[in-house]
Amino acid sequence: MGSGRGTQKVPMNRIKALVIEDEEVSGAVLTKSLEQLGVTVHQVSNLNQAFETISANLPSVIFLDLHLEDAKGGLEFLKLRKKITALQNVPVFIVSVSADFDTISNAMRQGADDYLIKPIIPELLKRMLAKHFVIAQDLNRA
Repeated sequence: MGSGRGTQKVPMNRIKALVIEDEEVSGAVLTKSLEQLGVTVHQVSNLNQAFETISANLPSVIFLDLHLEDAKGGLEFLKLRKKITALQNVPVFIVSVSADFDTISNAMRQGADDYLIKPIIPELLKRMLAKHFVIAQDLNRA
């Protein structure tokens, strides 16, 4: 489900993730899972905070809840992302409880780079990151 942006060679502890999640428990679970992988995480609860964070410190990857409760949802972020040059090479992974084909395919058509269904399974999260980033520890095995 990649977008063809290409993988980036980076150690796991150099990945900076932005988690955009308005549900506190879901955000905490995702943040903890990423931190356990060695990823640096900044979490926000709405798109306004997300764009402020992005302006101050461009992330390596964005995890985006599809159904944010503020007026702008995840699909709106994907539309706005297309207009922001700095974000065009930053993978955006949708994180959602919605598991139906239409929702997933619509998110991918709108520009999501991948889709992770809640609840978060740490092994799938790790594989998703490995699909988009060449993780340094994996390079040592080659």
